[in-house]
Amino acid sequence: MNTAAARTVTEPAATGASAWKNFRAERERRLAEPWGFLSQVGLHWVDHSPQSFAGIGGSWQVVDDAPEFTPGGEPVQATGSGTVIDRPLRLSVPGAGSEIAFSTAEGHRLER
Repeated sequence: MNTAAARTVTEPAATGASAWKNFRAERERRLAEPWGFLSQVGLHWVDHSPQSFAGIGGSWQVVDDAPEFTPGGEPVQATGSGTVIDRPLRLSVPGAGSEIAFSTAEGHRLER
């Protein structure tokens, strides 16, 4: 067997395996970040009747084709902006199929 030919065949496989391991490690690191995909603990579809979700004080519903959050009892402070939500808040959705994310981890966070 030709040693040069054997080396040519095995080196790309080793390089490919190494690249795959690096890709997987980086992908898992990104997914596990505090607001990464793996931090998601629930997926809820909001409709026209008020709905409450565990860990989020208040209720959600769709009003005039836009999601609306109404805080329950205590005002909610959004992280990042620091905005205090003390009355119903209708979120602007600029077109069909838009998504709104509302997350809570040591506080509340609204994202669009």
